Amino acid sequence: MKKLTFLILGVLFVGATFFLVSSYGAENAQTNGYSYGTVRSVSSGQIVVTEYDYDNDEETDVTYALNQNTAFQNVASLTEIAVGDNVDIVYVADNGTKIVQSIAVEKMTPEDESTSEVPEAQPSGSPDSITPTQEPVQPSFSGNQTP
Repeated sequence: MKKLTFLILGVLFVGATFFLVSSYGAENAQTNGYSYGTVRSVSSGQIVVTEYDYDNDEETDVTYALNQNTAFQNVASLTEIAVGDNVDIVYVADNGTKIVQSIAVEKMTPEDESTSEVPEAQPSGSPDSITPTQEPVQPSFSGNQTP
């Protein structure tokens, strides 16, 4: 009986310790995130992006902080990012501040611009101008059938 009591107490102690350690880590942990949207404003050290909030079914402005470790793709620096650019952002949320790890600006090349235009559909003609490829099959009746 004593062994069973010590076993139960040991399991409870280990469980309580695990709970305390995991809850401490959750409070102080950084979370990674990904987002995309349209640049609303750019200033030294921060960028505001208009994003679609799927939970509230509306667009919202989100502020991100940039630092010396921020990596840029398709641009050399923050000064090349303009209002209206579409961006993809990988960030770390730390104590309520979203810090950009990398930001990719979607820049269209002349090739992309020429293929992004969809030509208008042209009418194919009136139904009278459609010609069948086969002659219609006429049903044949055999036997004694009355119309």
